[in-house]
Formats: sequence, C-alpha cells, structure tokens
Amino acid sequence: MKRIILIPLFLSFIFFRSAAFASAVLVDAKGAVEVKIGDKAVEPKVGLELPDGSSIKTKKGAKAQVMFLDGTIRTLVANESLIVGKLEKSGAKTTVIEGIQLALNEASQSGEGPTVHGMVKMGPPATGKPKIILGSSSFGIEGLYPIHTTILMPKQDLVFMWSDTTKIDWTNPVLVVKNAEKKQMGIFSVPKGAKQLVVPLSQLKLKSGETYSWHLGYKQKGIMIVKGSHYPFTILGKKGEASLQKDIETIKTLEFSPKAETLMLGQVYYKYGLYHHTTEILVPLSQAGDVGGAVKQILFVSYLRMGLSSEMEKYR
Repeated sequence: MKRIILIPLFLSFIFFRSAAFASAVLVDAKGAVEVKIGDKAVEPKVGLELPDGSSIKTKKGAKAQVMFLDGTIRTLVANESLIVGKLEKSGAKTTVIEGIQLALNEASQSGEGPTVHGMVKMGPPATGKPKIILGSSSFGIEGLYPIHTTILMPKQDLVFMWSDTTKIDWTNPVLVVKNAEKKQMGIFSVPKGAKQLVVPLSQLKLKSGETYSWHLGYKQKGIMIVKGSHYPFTILGKKGEASLQKDIETIKTLEFSPKAETLMLGQVYYKYGLYHHTTEILVPLSQAGDVGGAVKQILFVSYLRMGLSSEMEKYR
C-alpha cells in the first residue's frame, strides 16, 4: 500500500521546472548511495540538484531521500532505485509536504540565480518576483541587520548592525527606530566609529506581528538628517511563532542527517520570511563544503530578499 503522510509545511526549495533544469533535489544520503546525472556518476551530496533522468540507487544498509517539485519526499531504503521524472509503481514510501510549490523557482524568477547547468531560466513569478533592493552605500550607510526580514521577538536586546565600511564620523550620530506609521519609537546615541548598537528591548516596546524601520542620522538645527536608507523589519506574530515551532518539530521527526536537517530548517525559516535566520544556518553549511547547489540557490535568494547585493553575489 502506498504510504503518504501529509505535513503542513510551506517550504521553499529553489528548483527549476523544465527537464533541462533541476527537477528534484537530493535531500539526504546515508551509506552507499549511487547517483548518476545522465551517464556521469556524481557524489551524493546533500542539496544536489537532479534534472530529469537522474538515477539514484541505494546499496545494502543505505538510505536516500529525494524531494520533488510538488513537495513529495521519496525515501529510498536499502537496495532501491529511482529515476527522476519516471512514473513509479505504487508502494513507494513517500512524504508529501503540502504547499512547497508556492515558493518554487524563486531563484529562476529573479532572473539572476544559477542553475544546475550554469544557465538562467526565466519565468513569470507565482508569488511575486524577488527584486534587488537597492543598497544605500552611496549615502555612506549600508544596513546589515535587521533589514527587509522578519525576525523573532528578541528576549532582551535588539542588535542593529551596519557595514564595516561605514564610517560614523559625523557629529552626534543617532539611530532612529520608527513604527509602521513612521512614528518614532526611540532615538539612541551611536558612538563614533561604531558598527552596531545594542538597544534594550525595554526601550523599544516592540509588539509581535508589527513592522518597524530604522535608520542612522544626526540632528542639525533641529532637523533630522538621514544618513542612508530606512530599513524595515517585522516581528513574527504569535500565530507564526506557534506554526514555526510546529514545523521545526515536524522536520525533526523525519530523522534527517545533521546536514539535511539544517538544509530543511533553512527552508522552514525562509517560509516565514526569516531570511536572516536562513542565512545564519546555511552559510556555515555552504562554507563547510560537500553540499549541492540547492544550498547556494537558497542563500542567493535570501540575500536578494534582504537587498544585500554584495553577499548575494557570492552565491550567484
């Protein structure tokens, strides 16, 4: 009997649709797993992109998990094989992650991201085309965090950060935090030469589910002079927090390897717009090497969403 488990996650693997592009991703591989793309044998890395026709074969005691464009995760136990794009007989062990297709192809829709063949596939956006948010380095400030992202409610402090290349050398620099109605929530002095400012949560009075913005500047004759852009960020709401925790618990029940679990958690964070959290866990995974191109694509789009073009370029 075919085993299908419905898991209510809206993950966002960044794949490509046509046969010439990745149609699936190798999520995990344990033990002796053989993978071929065309006639070429390739290393079974976590996050490996698999175009149609790719084959996966498990040996004795091995296990592999492959995720398809429709959100189905196909689990191969020992001595099983799979050809991507080929209809399988019933009885396959699968897990369906509902809603994953809503975020597919964001890298290709941006018109910027790499593919498994080094080409770019263009296509109409399904959920809004990601756009590069122009940086503000021309004004002397380039915000780093929190910018164009959702964050979890801080426990004690919120750390605002800007580029190391930014020089805070004007008189009486300040950091200004505003709510969605552009009402000032607080003005905080910034030491000259500082690259970040830690603001106690008690002085901000942030609320779950609300959107805020911040900028640097100084006052001149009673007028606020803004240095750089206004950087928006949103606090994840209570319902979002509960749903996020449920999704994380679900991922942990799937018994992935540490690398695969990290990759999947990065997808969960991306689902909730927690782009900074996504990069925090996937950058070390990417830097450690021995992972497939899906990790690079997720990082590319996460930095694209936050407008951090210099970081984005590292994963083009």
